[in-house]
Amino acid sequence: MWRNKSISQKIQFIPEGWTIIFNPKPIPTKAFDYDYAHDNYDGENELCGTGPSIESCLAQIEAIQNESESSCEIIAKYFEHLLD
Repeated sequence: MWRNKSISQKIQFIPEGWTIIFNPKPIPTKAFDYDYAHDNYDGENELCGTGPSIESCLAQIEAIQNESESSCEIIAKYFEHLLD
């Protein structure tokens, strides 16, 4: 979906509630030049990270959201089972 797009086009694919910023660190590697965080980041809930590019941040956000959706599905199935 967002792969093979220009940077300005990729910005459109940042999911609602997430922010990605260019924040180069004073170190010799570019691996941490971009920071991302969710609006609900509280300092401990792992809704943030770093990456070498917008693409990397988008991929990490996508993985976090997929993991969260899987967890929600598991919880929903558990409670469905209890209600049956």
